[in-house]
Amino acid sequence: WPAIPIRLSKTGSGHLHSLRCFRSGRPDRAVRSPPKSVHVAFYKELLFVTYEAEMARTLGYRTALWDVLLYATFGVGISFAVRTVGALPAFGFLVIPPASALLLVRSVHWAFPLAVLFAVTSGALGYYLAFTRELPTGAAIVAASSLFLMPGLLRRLVTKGRS
Repeated sequence: WPAIPIRLSKTGSGHLHSLRCFRSGRPDRAVRSPPKSVHVAFYKELLFVTYEAEMARTLGYRTALWDVLLYATFGVGISFAVRTVGALPAFGFLVIPPASALLLVRSVHWAFPLAVLFAVTSGALGYYLAFTRELPTGAAIVAASSLFLMPGLLRRLVTKGRS
């Protein structure tokens, strides 16, 4: 089945981007699901081995095996993210929301949901700005993501000034 492009530009120039109609049985869905399932199923183990490698080794965890599993799933996920949305938005979604969350909270457990919230909000805001202002989509998403860095950076500056 050939994919049918849908233009989202008001002028018809299509400089924003083209979406492809969804087809059933897409192979990228079959590849995206296992990494996500691995991360959900082994969340505690991956987090423990990543942040407390020495302790995990003393408790009998095979940290090298867990690291390989983690990095392999990241590699598959990142390669499909770059292929699906492009390099700039993939970078924006993978780096900026987690950095923003880690600047605001101390606990990794709170950083995960906060990073997801930042990513979803910045994606929606970026697409909205790209559509209404006819801006490049990737750049608009990264700019929207960068807005979430500001509160954490301001907090850092204020706390640094006190100490």
